Amino acid sequence: MFKGQDKTSEAEMLTSVHELGTKMPNWGAAFHGKVQYLMCYACAGSRLQFCVLEWGDNIPRLLGRELLLTSQRDRLCIIAVAVQMYQVIKARYGQLPDHYLPLGWTQTTSFSSIDYFDGYVQKHVKY
Repeated sequence: MFKGQDKTSEAEMLTSVHELGTKMPNWGAAFHGKVQYLMCYACAGSRLQFCVLEWGDNIPRLLGRELLLTSQRDRLCIIAVAVQMYQVIKARYGQLPDHYLPLGWTQTTSFSSIDYFDGYVQKHVKY
């Protein structure tokens, strides 16, 4: 529902935005349900940019202008955007999967284990 990419240097803002798309090339129903787009943020130092990724496209679309965490006015804008994004997430609740499966997580039973990756799921059966 909401993805973030953080860098420590303000000079890396373009890299941070770009990596929103390149670090998540595949979407799956197990992780994202029927969601058609993913809200995102890119942060580099004190610079913040909200974005959206559409299903099947790894190019982030910028939402609004870049905001500065050092500016009181921009911090108030960030709070307003966060409230609006919460409203969107709440409205999209029915499109979410029934359960949450974090990427990189392994589910283990006495007979098998299942690894959840960003582009595939791998099951190991114990004999």
